[in-house]
Amino acid sequence: MKPSAYAAIILIFTLLGGGAASAQQVAVVRQTNLDSKVRAWGTVAPVDVFRLKSVIEGRIEAVMVSSGSWGDEKTPLGLMSSKELAAIIDARGTTPEEIVQTRWQKVYKPTRILCPSDCFVLKSFVKARQRVQPNALLFEAAKSLRLSGQVDPSAAKFVRYGQRLEFWPAADPASKMEGAIVNYAAPEPGAAGGGTFSLELSAQRNLLPGTKWEGWVSVATKRKVLTVPTAAVLSHRGRTYVPVEVVVGATNGDLTEVVSGAAHGASVLVITPSKGACADRYKPGPEAAKRFAEALDGVEPHLPLPVEEALKPARGKRVKSPEPETPPPEESGPAQEEDPYAD
Repeated sequence: MKPSAYAAIILIFTLLGGGAASAQQVAVVRQTNLDSKVRAWGTVAPVDVFRLKSVIEGRIEAVMVSSGSWGDEKTPLGLMSSKELAAIIDARGTTPEEIVQTRWQKVYKPTRILCPSDCFVLKSFVKARQRVQPNALLFEAAKSLRLSGQVDPSAAKFVRYGQRLEFWPAADPASKMEGAIVNYAAPEPGAAGGGTFSLELSAQRNLLPGTKWEGWVSVATKRKVLTVPTAAVLSHRGRTYVPVEVVVGATNGDLTEVVSGAAHGASVLVITPSKGACADRYKPGPEAAKRFAEALDGVEPHLPLPVEEALKPARGKRVKSPEPETPPPEESGPAQEEDPYAD
């Protein structure tokens, strides 16, 4: 939105009567870089599903992973003994099983159940001490998990390959992760839907198959602009307002002196709950797309990553939720002035 669209404002709450207490916190207006973001959402699906089957007759001695976990080509998903070693272990008498296994493993080495490469275990079909026949199904796994998504149709034209995506499970907004989008397909002219894209997940950046997620694609950055938390912005009759701190002085009941924090002619929103509806929290409406396009004038776009960087599985950089800003220390009030109403 252009600076001229903003007005200097103050919000005065006139509370008539009691009401339920609400959680409040104080933030500060600060200068920072502001990312222009496009809303995104989607689901997680397995890619290249395969099955691991037994090649010998024997017994499962250990299952070392659980369904819904990652494995690699060096760490076994489980251990399996041949039928010969299983028979020896069963006939060990009073000799501890560990000693028997150590004694015979050079002759009858346990079979390691491995993924051919990094994999996500979708389901385990066996348990320890279970006897299996050749070609028995042991595990179902996927070569990877893919986060599939789409973006808001009104802003799809601003999205492109390699831009940063911040995302989280829809049921757990605090668990934020990030990566770069790949395989972006812009919508066809006149199409109803938005652009679609995908992003490969990994053990370091993991969501379970079927998880619904939400997020933002950062499409451009405005440098050194004044910002406030969006939760502090209120909307009333097509205009927006922000509560700001002022220092007050004398009052006669109807009017109150503002010593500092506001200028003559500033717009003031007076909220009187007993006489009408309160102001609403600010929510982008149908005009948001137009303001979004205006906001991109003169900003620095996020350039797409090189192909090899965007395709590389990201190392799960989890984003810590920002903590509330500590308000600056309160300044002492103005020096004591002569009472204008004194005799």
